[in-house]
Amino acid sequence: MSSPIALYLFIHADAQRHAWIIAGPEPFNNFGNGPYQLRMYVGLFAVGIVFLVSGLIMGAARRRAAIRRHSAWLV
Repeated sequence: MSSPIALYLFIHADAQRHAWIIAGPEPFNNFGNGPYQLRMYVGLFAVGIVFLVSGLIMGAARRRAAIRRHSAWLV
C-alpha cells in the first residue's frame, strides 16, 4: 500500500531524474501526465488493499483450521 508513495518519491525527488523518466519510452513518458499518475497510484493502492485483505482472510482461515485440529486432538 505504500508503493504509490515510493513511486511518487522516485519520480519527483530530483528534477533531472523526472526529466530523464518522462523522456523515456512508453509507459515512462506518461509519468509526467497527471491523470496517468493518478490512475497508477490508485491502481497500486487498490492492489495493496487486495493483498492486505487476502492475507487477512488466509490468516484467519489458517487460525480456524489450527483451532479445529487442536480441538479434535483434545477430544
